Amino acid sequence: MCAGILANYRNFYSLVLSDFRRLWLALLAVTAIAFLVAVACRTERKILPSVALAAALLAVSSVAAIGLYVVLEKPLLAPRAMYPIGALLALVNLFIFGAGKPLPIGKLTCSYLSVCFFVFAFTYGNALAQQWDYTAFRMQCAVDDLQDVPSMSTDNTKTIQVAGSIGMSPVVERVSGTYGVLGRLVPATFDGSGWIWTTYYFYYYLKLPNIQVDQNVDLREMDLPMLSDGPYQTIYGDDTHVLIVLK
Repeated sequence: MCAGILANYRNFYSLVLSDFRRLWLALLAVTAIAFLVAVACRTERKILPSVALAAALLAVSSVAAIGLYVVLEKPLLAPRAMYPIGALLALVNLFIFGAGKPLPIGKLTCSYLSVCFFVFAFTYGNALAQQWDYTAFRMQCAVDDLQDVPSMSTDNTKTIQVAGSIGMSPVVERVSGTYGVLGRLVPATFDGSGWIWTTYYFYYYLKLPNIQVDQNVDLREMDLPMLSDGPYQTIYGDDTHVLIVLK
């Protein structure tokens, strides 16, 4: 039990370290120091015990940020489960700005960190837009290749399935080198993972003729002949089956 909890803590904070940029981590360290200085400035008791208590409170709050997930066998470690880290940071920043005495470096650090997160929010929005543009392009390429397959022009109803993945847009992939968390925030948009939303638009909105979707079969297990091989996907099939393997 204890080993599992420790492993969950290790996984949680390893993701925090990989998600945050080095600049952000440096600013967080300065913010933590500024918090302790703010406590020292505001305390009416002995400074050393107050600062020690504040440091312990900061450590306990950081450990508690994972919440009840830590006791689960398979905790949720998606970015949306890490909001408590942001909430804790916001509270610390508010305390620093509310300190009675001037803390110019601490306040400047908090402000700059907020600007960094603000810029990242716009970057994330642009990344989602770029990913969708890339997805639409790859879907249209698949449709164009399907139209060149002779069996698609028949009236037979064909079971269609997608395998493989388009991955991230080249633009998003380059940006994720700077913002590691983007690799976890940008969802899969067109692949054969089995998650319905990655193929729903392709199956039901692009008006492919005479097709049906059957999740109970795996066309990859069938020895289907190759019908088309393009730069973005390979198509296998016969008169009643079509398998699109994305590259």
